[in-house]
Amino acid sequence: MRSKHFGESATTLNVWIAGHEPRLTQKINHRCRVSIGPHENGPSIPSTSLKVLDFGLAKSGHDETVTASRMVMGTPAYMAPEQREGKPADARSDIYSFGCVLHEMLTGVRPASQRKRIPSRRLEKIVSRCLEEDPGRRWQSTAVLERELAGVTATGSRRKRMLGAAAAILGLSAAAYFYLHRAPKLTDQDTIGLADFANNTGDPVFDDTLRQGLSVDLQQSAFLALISDVTIQQTLALMRQPKEARLTPEIARQICVRTASAAVVEGSISRLGSQYSLGLRARDCNTGNILDQQQVVAARKEDVLNSLSEMSRKFRTRIGESLISVERHSLPLAEATTSSIEALKAYSTAMKMYLSSSGTDTIPFFRRAVEIDPNFAIAHAQLGTHLSASGESVLAAESAKKAMKVYRTGLGSLPRG
Repeated sequence: MRSKHFGESATTLNVWIAGHEPRLTQKINHRCRVSIGPHENGPSIPSTSLKVLDFGLAKSGHDETVTASRMVMGTPAYMAPEQREGKPADARSDIYSFGCVLHEMLTGVRPASQRKRIPSRRLEKIVSRCLEEDPGRRWQSTAVLERELAGVTATGSRRKRMLGAAAAILGLSAAAYFYLHRAPKLTDQDTIGLADFANNTGDPVFDDTLRQGLSVDLQQSAFLALISDVTIQQTLALMRQPKEARLTPEIARQICVRTASAAVVEGSISRLGSQYSLGLRARDCNTGNILDQQQVVAARKEDVLNSLSEMSRKFRTRIGESLISVERHSLPLAEATTSSIEALKAYSTAMKMYLSSSGTDTIPFFRRAVEIDPNFAIAHAQLGTHLSASGESVLAAESAKKAMKVYRTGLGSLPRG
């Protein structure tokens, strides 16, 4: 690509995407490769225009890095390392490819042949993260990447057109990716499992808490069924794993397979300055195919539970539950449990201790949960159950009454069963 032709091509790209994106996302059947820059097209196509080479495979008579045979799907110079090695690819693979295109747009050379430094520090950081070898170190969603690009201050008309075209390519890539990876529907006969969230924030308040919150949120569904905690413990024993074993994505997948369940849901949380990025991914536990994938950013720690609740609602509709059912059985997580992440942490700790030990030690944590949030109905109910098991019948009855009082005021839900 020659930089002197870029301004016209970038403008053409924006116009073309604006006019074609709705139809493209409806009709696209393969990966899309778009070529920007001078072409030897003949009189009908301007030499500096955008050109769609093929929906699936880029071709060029002069470029030896472009696929020459349809035995390889994709353009090697722009393919992520995992794709070149034949490993599974996901949206982050497309982010790597986008980084290659953006690098070439900004420097005039492909990163594969010559990695040039970009004068803008912020753009250099954005592109470098796109081009990380490890998918886990790249931008984890196009939404986050798009926000980063939007925050770059462009100087000069050429730089502005570059960034405009980059945002347009990114939007098209995201639309095509999610169309191609539409979630197969689950049925009301299917069961799903939950892995522990990967807590990358360094804040222990999120340990176990988000999985517990998502579990409570999904249990409101009349469509979905979760692998029960008792079944998980029994399966861990069969796998010769300790009761307190962390439910990593791989262990959760094995439990999913052993219990003849349909899917496993993995989650993550990371800190972005004062914000929090939450990720959710559902996979078919037999094939590994992605059924749903989401990424959202919560502005504050206090907004994390609301964001998780919204992700849960989207997940339910995407895997097959009717919108009517979701709306009928979907209290926001802050109302179904608590608006306090600290109270939910205490409750989650108690539940985990109960599943791995006698249950007596759980009482201080349940008490802590209701002290932080007196309207935490489920915590009151569980406290009553565990007090009763410990022979504290009077205190148990008081906790049960408090749970019912909160429930009747519409400020919370009660445990199933």
